[in-house]
Amino acid sequence: MPDAAVKTGFFRIPLDQLKADTILGFDLYIQHGSQEPVLFRARRLSFTEEHRARLERSGSEALLVPEAQRPDYEAYVQEHSAAPAAPPLRPREEIQKELAAVTDPKRPLRRRCRIVLDTSRELLQHAFIDPSVPGLPESMHDLAKSTGHLLLAERDALRRLVSMFRLDYETISHSTNTAVYTVALARAGGIEDPVQLAAIGRAALVHDIGMAAAGEERPPGAPDALRDHPEAGARILEEAGWNDGLCLEVCRAHHERYDGSGYPRGLKGGIIHPVARMVAIADTYDELTSARPGWVPLTGFQALWKMSREMSGRFDPGYLELFIRMLLGEEGRAHRPR
Repeated sequence: MPDAAVKTGFFRIPLDQLKADTILGFDLYIQHGSQEPVLFRARRLSFTEEHRARLERSGSEALLVPEAQRPDYEAYVQEHSAAPAAPPLRPREEIQKELAAVTDPKRPLRRRCRIVLDTSRELLQHAFIDPSVPGLPESMHDLAKSTGHLLLAERDALRRLVSMFRLDYETISHSTNTAVYTVALARAGGIEDPVQLAAIGRAALVHDIGMAAAGEERPPGAPDALRDHPEAGARILEEAGWNDGLCLEVCRAHHERYDGSGYPRGLKGGIIHPVARMVAIADTYDELTSARPGWVPLTGFQALWKMSREMSGRFDPGYLELFIRMLLGEEGRAHRPR
């Protein structure tokens, strides 16, 4: 989503990126409106739950870090972002009970968004380790259904979810982000059937599962380097017993390009499945706006400009126009892609 203005010499980081009881290697600043940034916590001091609570009470969801300290921030993220081994998958009934809160309008929107993101991370950890875990496909369907419901019911849900996304590139968080953008795009295109949105969301969640077979992160600046991961993803799901044709096709086709320059099959135009065309847009936007080694993330506006000008041939033009309108806050329903 397009960014608010950031004071020159600083870059924005999400509050959720900071871990409690850690020593910062960079300075944290707060900016209110157009005022000058104010130092909140110095680089050699600890960050605690008390600090987090104070910031949340004041409505702060992001902080500023001096641009000169970006390497220190990236080192901090790398040190504290390693995910522990996933615990045994909880019973579906327990996950369903937690997801029920997502549809409860009496719950704070921020809390409901947090449930969606945390549950996504939990389920995707299992999917990337062993997608054949009993109950996992069904729980991911429940998650995608809850995500669709939230985006249908709450006008502000997309903005809130995006504000809580992790901004560093990491396969699990990237998959979650891509799914949220894809479901929102499908909804903006006129799809309001919860069953359809759930199917689309689940397919988007597992679009990059072939990365599990790569054994390494995608090389910086080389998005086409691991060209075998689309087919690998479909193969992993088939071997794990997933019989969802949409998931398999999105895995295979999310790197196909509208102008025929994509892979692995070189499909072109309307031959590419519509959901794969949507995922391609969401996938690229999240990559462009996320930090990874050797890549400085673009702002939302910069990413949309690059996609519409320098990369436009890669994407379905109707879906791309709708995606831009959606992120700019316009309804765009009159321009539903064919």
